[in-house]
Amino acid sequence: MALTEIPIELSSTPSIVDNGNATAITIGSDESATFAGNILHAGDLTLDVAGDIILDADGADYFFKNGGTEVLRISGDATPANVYMRVMPSDGDFIIKGNDGGSTITALSLDMSAAGAATFNSTVTSAVGQGSTAFYANVAGSYQQFNAASSNAWALGATGGNTSPATAASTTFGFHNWNGSAWSNPLAIAATGDLTGTSNTTGLAASFLNSHADGYGMRVTTYSNAAQYGFAVDSYGGGYSRDFTVGVDGNVNVLTGNLVIATAGKGIDFSANTNYSGMTSELLDSYETGTWTPSVQYTGGVAGIVHSAQFGYYTKIGNRVFLQCYVRISAVGTSTGDVLLGGFPYAQNSNSAFYSLPVVWYNNMTLGTDYNFEPYGAPGGTFIRMYRIRGQDASGSALPKSALSATTDFMMSFNYAT
Repeated sequence: MALTEIPIELSSTPSIVDNGNATAITIGSDESATFAGNILHAGDLTLDVAGDIILDADGADYFFKNGGTEVLRISGDATPANVYMRVMPSDGDFIIKGNDGGSTITALSLDMSAAGAATFNSTVTSAVGQGSTAFYANVAGSYQQFNAASSNAWALGATGGNTSPATAASTTFGFHNWNGSAWSNPLAIAATGDLTGTSNTTGLAASFLNSHADGYGMRVTTYSNAAQYGFAVDSYGGGYSRDFTVGVDGNVNVLTGNLVIATAGKGIDFSANTNYSGMTSELLDSYETGTWTPSVQYTGGVAGIVHSAQFGYYTKIGNRVFLQCYVRISAVGTSTGDVLLGGFPYAQNSNSAFYSLPVVWYNNMTLGTDYNFEPYGAPGGTFIRMYRIRGQDASGSALPKSALSATTDFMMSFNYAT
């Protein structure tokens, strides 16, 4: 509106007209001004009033533009009385900034390119009480609630005991369930990291899942059957399979795999049992079974000895080794000395008090007149010594190489301490 001349009409409703006699501004009896056009100003425009500034748009929309381009629109409904704020540029974010002790911070960002994803710069606190239909923290700020329906809800945060969320600070974090009339606390996590399930049911009350993108994972849960209930671990690979259980009877049941002792020297501890006064250990820390190669040897070497059969089996339980073998030679060899049967998988205990006596059968061997065959284990060695004792004077001597033939064979059963 360009005013070159401003005629003023004095009447009950004064008005200002332009030079075309068109009413430009009408002054109301309440001193309000009604503009027929727009207000244009080349610089900044300041509205400075002693009271409030009231914007009243009957069209229910308020448009905010920058250089003619709309950037923000605020709209309202009369019934119900709703207010809508809309960022107009495509994918334009809504950002709230503030002054934190002299520094500009972004308090909240709404990412419109990500369906309005909200990013808060710091904590979110709400003081809505129990019964909210969305999300709340109690006045003390100790827990938050998420409602799936008007009568059911989940809360997570500090726990005040075995049932309801705490109303003040607590060192225990819990998951709580509201069924419309009462709280339950099926899971609690203490400040020490202890995880406690408090369900009073015996079925699959809760599961803790660890899954992987390749489709494999595990589930820790509770179980029940006609006999008992307890704790279970299931593995997943296209479907769940039960790996082991711990029942209320205290029994651990390994169902699909093995109990693996991954650290040497560790095992099964029987220290709860009553022990003998000379007990030195109640830890079963070793077990294995396999094969070994028995061989005829001499104290002077093994040169030229040829074996036509060598079979050996062993089992080791703790510090005890159990051996069985069969060995046959076809050539006695050129080495000299006393006869040994060796090749044991584990050495015998080196303590001189740990002599052990094997059971040995022999064939095609010349023992000598009036001799008894009495082999024994050698402490610290991986062999037994072939020994003989003459009956008439009880004198003993090692079995010489000359006692063997090219067809001598032995069978042995022996157990000893390592």
